[in-house]
Amino acid sequence: MYARRARAVIGISAALPMLVALALGWLGLMVVSQEQVLERQRHRDRVEQVADRVTASVLRGLAETQAALAQGTFRPTALPLDPTAVPSLQLRLERTGLHTRPEQVLLYRPIVVAAGTFDESTFAEADRLEFSDKDDARLSMTLRKIARTGDQYARAEALLRLARLQARQRQTADALATYQELRDVDVVSPRLEVPYGLIARVEHCRMLRAAGPSDALTGELHDLRRQLRSSR
Repeated sequence: MYARRARAVIGISAALPMLVALALGWLGLMVVSQEQVLERQRHRDRVEQVADRVTASVLRGLAETQAALAQGTFRPTALPLDPTAVPSLQLRLERTGLHTRPEQVLLYRPIVVAAGTFDESTFAEADRLEFSDKDDARLSMTLRKIARTGDQYARAEALLRLARLQARQRQTADALATYQELRDVDVVSPRLEVPYGLIARVEHCRMLRAAGPSDALTGELHDLRRQLRSSR
């Protein structure tokens, strides 16, 4: 009887650390999953804020135009009488999207190029370093390596994550430089479904605004507004 009880106690003692390890592992995975969901939600909220501001600007312009029409003060831009003076526009519809010549002349594109994808395994180590190991130094080196060697989608994703990391570490100058490098990238984020360049421009403005009013912020806001009103 005593021997059986001893074996049972030994078995329970041996199994207990394994159960604790499994419980801790499960809790760790839950925390990582929740952090990733929150991060994606924060990015989507930022994009929605930009979309709301753009919508408000468009609605304000329409209201001003409607008021001018009602008052009889609206003056549309006159077209040249000579048809040969009107620049020609060529449209080519392909599976990859709508192409124009000259480029960037349409204010609205009815067909948007589908967002590309990148191999999630490319960022497996970066995810582990960020969410599990909390090793920002190695994470920065890993993201820089992906930005040098990855394809255009992986490079853009790596630069976006690197800028976010630099901002979190209060490396403001480095973060602004990384966003500056990303601001003209037109490939679309597969997660947020907006161009990486737009995300970088918005975040660039946000960081400049946090530092206070400046000529750099004014110029960046004007440029962002111009880009949003153009075909880009």
